Amino acid sequence: MGIITTTKSEDILKELTQHRCMSSVPFGGRYRMIDFTLSNMVNSGIHNIGVITSHKYRSLMDHLGAGKEWGLDRKSEGLMILPSASPSIFKKNIRFDLKDLYENYEYLEKSRQKYLLLTGNNMICNINYKDALQFHLKNNAQVTVFYKEEICHEKTINELGFWDVEADGRVTGFHLTPSVGEKNKVSLEMIIMERELLMDMIQVAHAMGNWDLADILAANLNDLRIYAYQFKGYLAKINSVESYYKCNMELLDPDVWYELFFKNGPIYTKIKDGPPTKYADDAKTAKVLVGTGCKIMGNVENSILFRGVTIGRGASVKNSIIMQKTEIEENVVLENVILDKEVRIRKGTILKGGQDSPIVIAKKSVI
Repeated sequence: MGIITTTKSEDILKELTQHRCMSSVPFGGRYRMIDFTLSNMVNSGIHNIGVITSHKYRSLMDHLGAGKEWGLDRKSEGLMILPSASPSIFKKNIRFDLKDLYENYEYLEKSRQKYLLLTGNNMICNINYKDALQFHLKNNAQVTVFYKEEICHEKTINELGFWDVEADGRVTGFHLTPSVGEKNKVSLEMIIMERELLMDMIQVAHAMGNWDLADILAANLNDLRIYAYQFKGYLAKINSVESYYKCNMELLDPDVWYELFFKNGPIYTKIKDGPPTKYADDAKTAKVLVGTGCKIMGNVENSILFRGVTIGRGASVKNSIIMQKTEIEENVVLENVILDKEVRIRKGTILKGGQDSPIVIAKKSVI
């Protein structure tokens, strides 16, 4: 079985989470962030999936529905929306809040699967969990965590954790500060364990009053057989507005695009019927990822357009992310900007951000 939980402060994406939770933040032209974790689970044969909601979840509920697009609209099990015990958890810094799972303890009790996959909501990748489960069984592990090996160039990295791993894969430590200029094992915030072991940990957390699963694992490294599974594919770590912008822009690389959306199985999302995108005779586009139903009459370069975007004549859009049903009028100049859904940019407006500090315009704004 799988459980997707809220593990990050919603504040890190600022205007993008003003009207929605992080799981339902748009990504990659027509998807939401939760689509990747859900699709990975389904492609790996997991069909009993619980999604824990915290707050601002109307958008998420509308997107998921009964889980039809992921094949989860079943008579038994399938997709289950679970309430959070701490609606204000987005103000805290708990990586896996066992209080949320304690609130849904009966759901765990009634589930039939032996193994459980617990994931966060801000690591975007295309991964086959079957391989990780085989790794878990081969090592006779009680807990398997996931990591990606990367060189870190900053002393502190917002919202990321790092595992210390021996050559045989055994975990020896967990910390929040990377080694600068060296390879670090970045936590993907994904955990495999037996369902009953997690239930025991929840009872221990209830008795101790410490609800952070990461703390419990770190305190019991010598008592538990904890191993780390290395993921070697593309990983988008969404831990700031800047990283969100950077990871979307990386999709314009065909190799990254193919690996993320197809390598270990397709990524599914909510279906919306619409017409093809219409290009004016004098429109110019280069290196652009475009959703359906757009009208492009200006120039667009190195950008991502979601469904139903209108680009007016004489407008110039570069290095930008333009979300659904946004209207850009004539002679507008946009560079390094993120426009949320249903934004309207009036004639002649010029907005230019930096590549390391894009301008973000909130949903339904008029500029």
